[in-house]
Amino acid sequence: MISSVLLLAALALDPVIGGGIDALKNGILQLLVLGGICCRLLSTKNRPGTFARVPGEWFIAAFLAFAVISTCASKSIYFSLNQFIFFATCLGAYLLSSSVSDDKRVAAAAMWLLLLSSLAVSSLGIRNYALDAGGGINFWRSLLGSGQHSRLFGAFINPSFFAGYLVLALPVSLGIYLVTRRTALVVLAGLAFVVDMLALMLTGAKFGIIAAVASLGLFFLLAIVTKALRRARFIRLLALCAVLTPLLVLFSAPVKSRIQAAESGGAQVHSTVFRVYTWQATMNMIAAQPWFGAGPGTYPITYPKYTIAGPTRHAHNSYLQVAAECGIPAAVVFLALLIALARSTLLTTIRYSGCSPDERKEAVEEPLPDAITWTDILPFSGWRLMNCALFAALFGSAVRNLVDSDWYISGISITFWVIAGVLATRSGAVGGQRLQPGKFTRNVACAVCGVMILLTASFGLGDYYSDKAESIQQRSADEGQEVIRLYRKAAAVSPLAPSYHRHLAVWLGMHDGDWKNAYKQADWAIRLARNTSEGGWYAKAIIAEANNETPRAIACYYKALQYNPNSTKTLFRLAQIFREIHNTEGLEGALRRLLAIENSDYELVRGTPEIIDGTYAYAHAYFGEQYLNRHYYSASIREYRAAIKRLEQWRESGNMRDVQRQIGLVSDADARNLLRLLRDCYTQLAAAYAATGNDAEAKQALERAAKVD
Repeated sequence: MISSVLLLAALALDPVIGGGIDALKNGILQLLVLGGICCRLLSTKNRPGTFARVPGEWFIAAFLAFAVISTCASKSIYFSLNQFIFFATCLGAYLLSSSVSDDKRVAAAAMWLLLLSSLAVSSLGIRNYALDAGGGINFWRSLLGSGQHSRLFGAFINPSFFAGYLVLALPVSLGIYLVTRRTALVVLAGLAFVVDMLALMLTGAKFGIIAAVASLGLFFLLAIVTKALRRARFIRLLALCAVLTPLLVLFSAPVKSRIQAAESGGAQVHSTVFRVYTWQATMNMIAAQPWFGAGPGTYPITYPKYTIAGPTRHAHNSYLQVAAECGIPAAVVFLALLIALARSTLLTTIRYSGCSPDERKEAVEEPLPDAITWTDILPFSGWRLMNCALFAALFGSAVRNLVDSDWYISGISITFWVIAGVLATRSGAVGGQRLQPGKFTRNVACAVCGVMILLTASFGLGDYYSDKAESIQQRSADEGQEVIRLYRKAAAVSPLAPSYHRHLAVWLGMHDGDWKNAYKQADWAIRLARNTSEGGWYAKAIIAEANNETPRAIACYYKALQYNPNSTKTLFRLAQIFREIHNTEGLEGALRRLLAIENSDYELVRGTPEIIDGTYAYAHAYFGEQYLNRHYYSASIREYRAAIKRLEQWRESGNMRDVQRQIGLVSDADARNLLRLLRDCYTQLAAAYAATGNDAEAKQALERAAKVD
């Protein structure tokens, strides 16, 4: 029972706290699942430590074995251990879910928890979306208005991942709506489906909507083939369509605006091309290390060396990302696992016919007039249709993962594998076969789970201290000792994480003057993430620059560029140091490299064009100043206008500025500097206009400079 409760708790919390890259929140989900597995292994009631023999069990073992080998050869042990535990947690959720779902009450509870969780996050997301639009009538006007529309993030780090979660939730909600009893339950399930669908439209995720349509289409096809869709349920479908159709037309504004932007050559024109370029670069990454990959979890820190268009943290294709991180053999085994799961569950779902003893009993029992029973919540006879819904949900997610890396997000992957476990058991693919390991095997498995639990707690605690340090430094720059203390704690509880050593190195050097220990921590970061963008070369360069070791700083910046050649922040720092030592050739070389990146596919073809990189504006402003000093006024105006255009786009990017801060692209100090640069560009632009005799434009530029805050 405890293992069931822990698994259900993880399922309920999955979309609430698992939608980002926060190690602490994701660690909570992993602890719940791993704790549930340990409880199951140590259980002494009835059959101790029994697990269902799930479809593809040998492929699971083979995949984890390849992941272990890849972890041993990884470019960064911290990222690989973290990702390996994530893989083990997800596949463990599959085993645990299939094992506890032989109890129909647990299976029904899992489905309803998924429905209620999706309803909660979708409702809250739509509410926040409406408030951001001004609330009330302003919200409805924004939906009816033309132009660019905001996208709904929900509790996820980006809208596409939220759409990936909804692709799983929608068929399940619809299935429950069609089979549940009691009017109150029917209304609640129907409301969940409608709200989830509206939230999906507000995400603006085109590939999410396509996957959802494919999933729901397969659901109805399977329901017809299995004869699970009874005529009595058509009335419910008609009522749902009557409510949903006008709302879909109204809430489709974000999708329409993205499609229109793509057709008009706007910000979304490269949405598909970006993915193609990312897949090409990922294939190059796979070709460089085909057998065991770069190491589980190392994609974000290894990919920048191969990037064509970007930047990105994921391959936008889970299958390719598995191959890039763990090697081609691991990807083949993972695909074989999915095929085995699909084949077994599809065959048993189609063959499912007749009534079980429970169903016959249900047919003759009279439900109590006031009490809601388990047969009301999810009737035994309704599992034929629910199995169709579960298979369709998994299919939709598998389709989604051809164009996004949904399975690398806890808030999607754990839900996926819990659904897979429920389907495997309730469809009959598991049967009565059980794995009952001996005492020694159970103890070893518990010990392995215990080690993973300790590592998860270590990673989460390190993330907790790191987050506290970041919040303090954003609030005040005068609490350097407290920030150092927190980063020391983070590095102590999670010593394998290169980022903690890197941040500690910078603060020790720049705020404590402890150059020796600063270099020591930077070198640790380099060793912990060798030959990757996560290495401490950038931090080491900052320390050397602060310590007036200019040649060393320049050498470290160039070293950092080897592993991330398109790093605009590294090029900007390099330009600054050249400017300080009056090396005009080096300065202009770095700035011209910035402008070359701005005009390359790396900048022009982006997965998230709403995130604006303001660094390029510094290069335009520099050349604008040079042209102004040489009296090349038209060229100066061109450069200043280019800088202003980019800075204004950044200033008007709304909640994307918050996203930039959350993922560490822009600090509060960076934001203040960009606003200062915008004022300066308007002022200098006014001077250039005045020099050409265009007083009206000069006055307008000065007025706009005064309004920058």
